[in-house]
Amino acid sequence: MDSPVAIEKSENFSKTQNKEILLEINNDDESDSEEYDTDLEENFKEEKDVHKTQEEVYLHMCKQLDIPPVNRFLRELCTDTVDLQHYGIGDNGVVAISTALARNITITKLNLCDNSISNAGSEALSRMLKDNCFITQLDVSENRLGTKGVERFCWNAIHLRGVAAIAKGLKANRFLKNLNISRNSILNEGATEIGEALAINKSLRVLDISNCGFNEIGAEAISDGLSNNTTLHTLKIGRNLFHDYGVHKLLKEIRKNTSSALKQLYMDDTTLDHACVRELEMLTQERPGFTCLWGTVVKGGGLVTTVPASLRRTPKTPLVVQKFLSFVSSRGWRLIDLFRIITRNDFSALRMTLDRERFVQGLLKLEFRLKKVQLDELFDILDVDEVVRFQEFVAMKQQTR
Repeated sequence: MDSPVAIEKSENFSKTQNKEILLEINNDDESDSEEYDTDLEENFKEEKDVHKTQEEVYLHMCKQLDIPPVNRFLRELCTDTVDLQHYGIGDNGVVAISTALARNITITKLNLCDNSISNAGSEALSRMLKDNCFITQLDVSENRLGTKGVERFCWNAIHLRGVAAIAKGLKANRFLKNLNISRNSILNEGATEIGEALAINKSLRVLDISNCGFNEIGAEAISDGLSNNTTLHTLKIGRNLFHDYGVHKLLKEIRKNTSSALKQLYMDDTTLDHACVRELEMLTQERPGFTCLWGTVVKGGGLVTTVPASLRRTPKTPLVVQKFLSFVSSRGWRLIDLFRIITRNDFSALRMTLDRERFVQGLLKLEFRLKKVQLDELFDILDVDEVVRFQEFVAMKQQTR
């Protein structure tokens, strides 16, 4: 177990800022409090110098928690992105980072995939999000590990209490735009917490809760949250344990909410019955820009071999996409080859993502005959969460066939 002083230290730092701690566990329910007691909540008093730099705060916390500082975090502390995927920093590392980031005004993207984060780390992150209004993207999902192109998916250890902490932070945070908690066993209870947060939150645009182990009960809770949400643009909810009833409830609530901003719904490997297909068809007719990805359609006792034409239509491939694919083909490259070139073959951590600047500048250096404004347009077509993934490249190519 991590050092027993981690959580209290982070709380003490927040108190010196004269700000309310967002994620105190409700002490009115003593049984719940006892159930979740951890050594990390042991009382610890410490004086903090509010004039310390963020680097000094971080190094001081690392010393107090008896953990080595992460040099990469120190290097990226003054940039707009902190990417610590695969670092295995654990709860104490997250507490130290969260404490330093509470006053940071430069970082907008925080990637903590595959870091053995459990409840204590989640709570520290959520407290930080209450104080920090500049971070707009938070990724605490699984990560991709492997060599020579083989990927192995891992789950974080964020369970109910950790999800509850993140959900509470989501209710109060007015700036977070992208949240990825996929491949975490949040189950129905966690989905309920997220659903309640969605009903209140006014900033989140992209939410990924795919492969999180919840069934129709969790799907219904998410649906209830969507019935009042007016800002969410993209929802990834596939590979969970709900099917017909959960899908129908989800689509129905999206249709009923005329103020909904939802444009993209990903329900990978999810089964739809004929009632769901009808609901989806009505939804796409009412909202021409709405797109949905699902798995199998079932009608009666067998598979539906034909899907309504309104759901099968494929929009015309944008000209900029056609030019892009033509350029790649003219060089004799595969898309994976282009990714290797732009990333300079940096697949040490399987970095299969590109931000806007790296994407645009990489293509410009290859003398791609499009102006920067056109490359920005291409990025926007590929992007749903401010980064382009290799899988999105592949999906784009498949959609043009």
